[in-house]
Amino acid sequence: QAGHRLGAGKGFYDRTLAARHPLGTPRPDLVGVCFEAGRLDLSFAEPHDLRLDWLITEAGEFDHRGEGPA
Repeated sequence: QAGHRLGAGKGFYDRTLAARHPLGTPRPDLVGVCFEAGRLDLSFAEPHDLRLDWLITEAGEFDHRGEGPA
């Protein structure tokens, strides 16, 4: 589940984007910036969580656009 991020658990980010870009409508690419040490191989993503399209760290850019359902 690459591209998911850890948040405060309230879903504000996901709900705001979902309201502005309902399913089936185009949305901008979602880009996250973090330290490489913050990247994890595991995810606790839930079905309503939106995945980032890109992640940028000091180690490079990571494209998650082709990795299955968001």
